[in-house]
Amino acid sequence: KVKRLHFLAYKAKVDYWNILIKNLCYLQMISSFEPGVEIIVESYSKRPFDPDNICTKLIIDGLKCGKVIGDDTLEWVSSVTTKSFKAKEENTVVIIKGR
Repeated sequence: KVKRLHFLAYKAKVDYWNILIKNLCYLQMISSFEPGVEIIVESYSKRPFDPDNICTKLIIDGLKCGKVIGDDTLEWVSSVTTKSFKAKEENTVVIIKGR
Protein backbone atom coordinates (compact mmCIF):
# COMPACT_ATOMS: atom_id res chain seq x y z
CA LYS A 1 0.00 0.00 0.00
CA VAL A 2 1.35 3.40 -1.01
CA LYS A 3 1.27 6.13 1.64
CA ARG A 4 0.04 9.44 0.34
CA LEU A 5 -0.02 12.84 1.99
CA HIS A 6 -3.17 14.89 2.23
CA PHE A 7 -2.95 17.59 -0.46
CA LEU A 8 -2.61 20.37 2.15
CA ALA A 9 0.24 18.51 3.89
CA TYR A 10 1.95 17.99 0.52
CA LYS A 11 1.46 21.66 -0.40
CA ALA A 12 3.02 22.68 2.93
CA LYS A 13 6.09 20.55 2.14
CA VAL A 14 6.31 22.02 -1.38
CA ASP A 15 6.03 25.58 -0.04
CA TYR A 16 8.66 24.88 2.64
CA TRP A 17 11.19 23.51 0.13
CA ASN A 18 10.47 26.28 -2.40
CA ILE A 19 11.10 29.01 0.19
CA LEU A 20 14.14 27.22 1.66
CA ILE A 21 15.85 26.67 -1.70
CA LYS A 22 14.97 30.12 -3.02
CA ASN A 23 16.45 31.78 0.09
CA LEU A 24 19.58 29.60 0.14
CA CYS A 25 20.25 30.35 -3.53
CA TYR A 26 19.79 34.06 -2.88
CA LEU A 27 22.13 34.02 0.15
CA GLN A 28 24.79 32.10 -1.78
CA MET A 29 24.34 34.37 -4.83
CA ILE A 30 23.60 31.45 -7.14
CA SER A 31 22.51 32.73 -10.52
CA SER A 32 20.50 31.04 -13.25
CA PHE A 33 21.92 28.12 -15.19
CA GLU A 34 21.48 27.39 -18.87
CA PRO A 35 19.68 24.24 -20.08
CA GLY A 36 21.42 20.89 -19.68
CA VAL A 37 22.37 20.86 -15.99
CA GLU A 38 23.28 17.78 -13.99
CA ILE A 39 21.88 17.71 -10.45
CA ILE A 40 23.47 15.63 -7.69
CA VAL A 41 21.65 15.29 -4.36
CA GLU A 42 23.77 14.02 -1.47
CA SER A 43 21.98 12.94 1.69
CA TYR A 44 23.93 12.70 4.95
CA SER A 45 22.36 11.03 7.99
CA LYS A 46 23.06 8.75 10.94
CA ARG A 47 21.16 6.00 9.19
CA PRO A 48 21.72 6.37 5.42
CA PHE A 49 18.85 5.98 2.99
CA ASP A 50 18.87 3.69 0.01
CA PRO A 51 19.79 6.03 -2.88
CA ASP A 52 16.48 5.32 -4.63
CA ASN A 53 14.58 6.53 -1.54
CA ILE A 54 15.99 10.06 -1.70
CA CYS A 55 13.24 12.32 -3.03
CA THR A 56 14.56 14.92 -5.47
CA LYS A 57 11.26 16.24 -6.85
CA LEU A 58 10.77 18.94 -4.21
CA ILE A 59 14.40 20.04 -4.53
CA ILE A 60 14.23 20.34 -8.32
CA ASP A 61 10.88 22.15 -8.12
CA GLY A 62 12.47 24.53 -5.57
CA LEU A 63 15.33 25.24 -7.98
CA LYS A 64 12.74 25.99 -10.65
CA CYS A 65 10.76 28.25 -8.29
CA GLY A 66 13.97 30.07 -7.33
CA LYS A 67 14.72 30.58 -11.05
CA VAL A 68 18.02 28.70 -10.76
CA ILE A 69 16.81 26.44 -13.57
CA GLY A 70 14.23 27.44 -16.15
CA ASP A 71 12.23 24.22 -15.98
CA ASP A 72 12.40 20.63 -14.78
CA THR A 73 12.13 19.16 -18.28
CA LEU A 74 14.76 16.96 -19.94
CA GLU A 75 15.95 20.00 -21.90
CA TRP A 76 16.91 21.77 -18.65
CA VAL A 77 17.86 18.82 -16.42
CA SER A 78 19.94 16.22 -18.25
CA SER A 79 20.47 13.97 -15.22
CA VAL A 80 19.69 13.58 -11.53
CA THR A 81 21.94 11.51 -9.27
CA THR A 82 21.32 10.62 -5.64
CA LYS A 83 23.95 9.61 -3.11
CA SER A 84 23.62 8.62 0.53
CA PHE A 85 26.31 8.83 3.20
CA LYS A 86 26.56 7.99 6.87
CA ALA A 87 27.24 11.08 9.01
CA LYS A 88 26.86 12.36 12.54
CA GLU A 89 24.49 15.15 11.50
CA GLU A 90 21.59 15.23 9.03
CA ASN A 91 22.31 17.32 5.95
CA THR A 92 21.34 17.53 2.29
CA VAL A 93 23.77 18.89 -0.31
CA VAL A 94 22.65 19.83 -3.82
CA ILE A 95 25.32 20.11 -6.50
CA ILE A 96 24.43 21.64 -9.86
CA LYS A 97 26.82 21.12 -12.75
CA GLY A 98 26.23 23.23 -15.80
CA ARG A 99 26.74 26.57 -17.46
